[in-house]
Amino acid sequence: TSLGVLSALPWTATAVAGILAGQLADKLLIDKRWSFQRVRKLMMTIATAGPAIFMLLLYFSSISPLMSTLFLTGVLGTQAFSYAGFHTYVQEVAGARSGAILGLTNTGSILFGIVGNVVAGWLVQTTGSFRTLFLVTALTYTSCGVMWSFLMKGTILYPQAVSNRI
Repeated sequence: TSLGVLSALPWTATAVAGILAGQLADKLLIDKRWSFQRVRKLMMTIATAGPAIFMLLLYFSSISPLMSTLFLTGVLGTQAFSYAGFHTYVQEVAGARSGAILGLTNTGSILFGIVGNVVAGWLVQTTGSFRTLFLVTALTYTSCGVMWSFLMKGTILYPQAVSNRI
């Protein structure tokens, strides 16, 4: 049963962190402290920098399975901040059309996920280790975070589809 609890830990962290991220984002917006764009950038910075850091910790250390699980829990927990970042950002800039946009982005991510699993399997089989995979994943998170920061402008894509905005 302890292995079952350990294997549930990353997904529990994802659920809890997603809720906490949403609460934090709402508080920053409702109190009028931050603009929606600034809040979404913060959430996405946590969602990309956090996993990159935890992946680098996995890459640079040889640790026990327990510590590896805790680091992977950190990856998924911090990545959950994307729900208060990217996903809500699309709703804010696309309004009623956000479902179609999220459908397209989710389809793309699924396709890349399928290819990524094949590449990950090949990489681990070729190198005999997960270390290179951790490094590639950290670099991927980092590049996504940098691209998000530069490309996210907060421009309303479909003004007629956005009825209310914070």
